Amino acid sequence: MRRPAARQTESAVRPPARRGPPAKAELAVIVDREQRRMADEYGELDRRMQLFAPDVARFETLKRAIKSWFDRMPADADGTIEGNLYRLHLSARERERRVRSMRGLVDAIGIEKFLELASVPIGALEDLLGKSRAAALIIDARTGSRRIKAVAKQSAGKT
Repeated sequence: MRRPAARQTESAVRPPARRGPPAKAELAVIVDREQRRMADEYGELDRRMQLFAPDVARFETLKRAIKSWFDRMPADADGTIEGNLYRLHLSARERERRVRSMRGLVDAIGIEKFLELASVPIGALEDLLGKSRAAALIIDARTGSRRIKAVAKQSAGKT
C-alpha cells in the first residue's frame, strides 16, 4: 500500500540563507593631542593630493609618450627636445642588471642557496598553473601594509 506524500513545510522548500563573508573588525585607537594633529594634517594633505591626481596622471602619460620618441635612439645617447617654453633633456638609458642564466646561477651557488634567494611572482605562477593548482602552493596571510583613507568630518576649510 502506498503512503501519502508528506507535505513539505515552507522552510524545507526555501534554500538555506546564504551567509556572506565574516564581518571585518574595525578598531578605534585612542590617540593623544599630537596624534590627533597628525591625523588631521594627513587628512588635509590627502585632500590636496587628490586635487593633483589628474595632473599626475597627465604628467605620467606625457612622460611615457616623450620617452617613446627615443626608443630607437642609441641607449648611451642623451637627447633634447625643444618646446616654445621648455627644453627637455632626456638622459641615456639607465643601466639594469639581471642574471644572464638561471641554470648557470644554480650551477654556481647550488640549488639550496638558489631556492633561498628565489622569488616567484604569484600572478605568473597562477598564469602558468592555473589559480586552483597554484593555490595549493601559496600562503595567503594578512601581513602586508595597511592603507589609510582620510574621511572629512566637515567641509575643507572649516574648523
